[in-house]
Amino acid sequence: MTRFRMFTLVLAAALLTGAGCAGAGHDPAFLAKLAKTTYPKDSSRGEDIDIVVTRKGNTLKLNNRTPMAYENMQFWINQQYVRETKLIKIGNDVGDNRFELSDFLNVRAEPFPTGGLLTPDKGSPVVLAELFDPATGKRHRLLVRSPK
Repeated sequence: MTRFRMFTLVLAAALLTGAGCAGAGHDPAFLAKLAKTTYPKDSSRGEDIDIVVTRKGNTLKLNNRTPMAYENMQFWINQQYVRETKLIKIGNDVGDNRFELSDFLNVRAEPFPTGGLLTPDKGSPVVLAELFDPATGKRHRLLVRSPK
């Protein structure tokens, strides 16, 4: 296989994997509502929650080490990107406690910058993760573990 053909295949694969839109499966009204959600900086701070957030590629894995599940929360990254969560189960359930970074949006409805095969420098690290409970008006910090 020639170098040009190999480059073309790699480029096509990168474009196809990066072509998914943020919030895939959500209607535009939902995305517009989510993008208008502002960071609750004036809310009172609750206790830190013993949930470990680990990034692997473009996915966040949550290990809920508390004895309770968390429902209907806003999950914030770096005080700029948010998504709604229906349920964070106890433990480290394979499917339920994993979240795609492309589903986190900022106020301009832009997804969390993850970078790509040809643009890894365009990605941002996850340095702060918080849960905001609209029912209590409190935000809670989570433990972010650096990828290995």
